[in-house]
Order: sequence, then structure tokens, then C-alpha cells
Amino acid sequence: HRAHPPRGIAGHADCHVIGQTAWRSHPGFVGGELHADYLTMELPERWLAEPGFELPMQVCTAHLYLDRIDADLCPTRVIPGSHRESFEPEQYDEALFFVPDRPENQPLLDRRVAISLDPGDVLFFHCRTLHSAGRNRSDETKSSSEECLCDTGSNNSKACVICSSNR
Repeated sequence: HRAHPPRGIAGHADCHVIGQTAWRSHPGFVGGELHADYLTMELPERWLAEPGFELPMQVCTAHLYLDRIDADLCPTRVIPGSHRESFEPEQYDEALFFVPDRPENQPLLDRRVAISLDPGDVLFFHCRTLHSAGRNRSDETKSSSEECLCDTGSNNSKACVICSSNR
């Protein structure tokens, strides 16, 4: 019997967890601002010249919901397809949140949807997908976990896929 070499997530050697966060949103939580988990930055030329350095690196965010999420209990809001859009710096504020009152942002904001989920559901989305946390208008506390996954070997990502054990 031979041992298999260590592999990354889901048996994929190039997929790694690069961040984990536990979220608890108590009654009255006001929600979050619309943002993407991806920040553009200029890379040093010496990095780009390294033989082992490869672009693009894909990052996916996975939210695991431990509670039933509806319109009152902090629904995650996403703008489907926003990961494919190009943005100008002025469409964001100094804290890198998407500015809701800019006229050029309105067509995207009109596409925003709130996602309802059951306990155990996972929402996967591309790191460039615009998203935000909704307001907690309930008497319950929302519990969820967020994982950021990095795939250094692929440039083919999908955005906003809902995986559920009971659907």
C-alpha cells in the first residue's frame, strides 16, 4: 500500500486556504458596504521576472452559513457578473468601497440580489465579485464562516455559485 502525496483542497495541488474568518452578526448589525475581496496592485518587475511566478492567480471566497438566512437575517448581497467588469478608481471611495451615489455605478447596483440560504449551504464567488452583508433586522444572531481559497494553477473561475446539501 503506497501513500499518496499531499494534495491541496479537493485533491487539487494548486488550491490553498489563504484566509479564514468566523462571523457573528448580532441583532441590529447594520450590514456592510459593497466591496470586492480583490485589490489591484502594481507588482515589482523583479517578481514578474521570476521563473516560478505565474499569473493569473485566482482567489475564490466561500461563505459557509450555519443559520437560515433570509431577508431579515443579514443576507449576503451580490452583483452577479461584476467580477467581469472593469472599474475606474473613482468608482470606489478611499476605503475601497463601491460608491453607491455615482451615476456610472447605478446600472450595477440595479443588478444587486440578496441570497437566501439554509444551514450548511455554501456560497462561492470570485474575489472580484461585488458583495456586501445585509442588515440584521431579526432577533437572531447570524453565524457563518468565510474561507478564501487560492488556485495558483487555473485561470478559469466561475462567480456566484450556490452549493447546498439539501437542494
